[in-house]
Amino acid sequence: WDKIREHFDLLLSEGSPRRFDGETKNKHGERLILGVTISPLLDGSGRQVGIIGIFQDLTQYKRLEEEMARREKLATIGEMAAGIAHEIRNPLAALSGSIQALRHEVGDLSSENGRLLEIAIDEAERLNAIISQFLNYARPMPLSREWCDLSALLRDTLRLAEHCADYRETIQIHTNWIDPIHQWVDPDQIKQVFWNLIINAFQSMPDGGSLHISMRHVTRHRKEKDMRRGDAVEIRIEDTGEGISSEHLSKVFSPFFTTKSQGSGLGLAIVQRIVESHGGRVGVQSQGQGTIFTIYIPANEQKSETEAGTVGLRRSA
Repeated sequence: WDKIREHFDLLLSEGSPRRFDGETKNKHGERLILGVTISPLLDGSGRQVGIIGIFQDLTQYKRLEEEMARREKLATIGEMAAGIAHEIRNPLAALSGSIQALRHEVGDLSSENGRLLEIAIDEAERLNAIISQFLNYARPMPLSREWCDLSALLRDTLRLAEHCADYRETIQIHTNWIDPIHQWVDPDQIKQVFWNLIINAFQSMPDGGSLHISMRHVTRHRKEKDMRRGDAVEIRIEDTGEGISSEHLSKVFSPFFTTKSQGSGLGLAIVQRIVESHGGRVGVQSQGQGTIFTIYIPANEQKSETEAGTVGLRRSA
């Protein structure tokens, strides 16, 4: 609104119409982008007696514009992927193998040379993981959908995550859903979504905290009007961690954007790509402390209730 006042003052001094865009939030705390036009209101003698303001909601238009820019960037990344795989991954494998052989020759890993070799092996593995993530993002695998219980997939992912290096015993995990919650999805890719978001939450709570995960069926309402689909499943992952600053909030799904010294900046970008490939969407909220990721996965229009029931009966037989 400071921008409106600034242009209002210019209109009063110059008398010419002003057009500008501004960003704010609606009553639900969601991002709202407005196009504003202010013009002088003149009486019959041409004297300015007021101001006419026109407000246009550009949120959807800007969202589509950002989506197109993201897709163009992804297409460029995809063209680079094959070259990167050939020029980096193959020499990296040879380098890693050579270091492994040298480590066996050194024998005493407590020596200075042994420690240097261990560092080299760890960094080679980290670089290989970054390249793998990059290729996974740039050249995604086609969906292999099954009629799955999302609650079972999430439980399995949580069990694995509780044994990873980023988990702390001071992190309390709370879950809230009613079994089963079936959906027509690619189970491996959806597990990757859960894994990336859970590990992201763990990393934001190095000193401990709480992780709340809920899942429920939702019907068409305000939050799903953009999907233009039927019923969906809402998955909400909320942590009490460090949070995301306002200037970074709009960039978290951008490829290679990260605030972590060891991060690749691809984890959340992969989450968004997988969710969107299922016809859904993912959003993020944070106000300085704590972060909430909300995923909507719509019911697949090609999968009828009859098919779902048939699969369910066959599996339970």
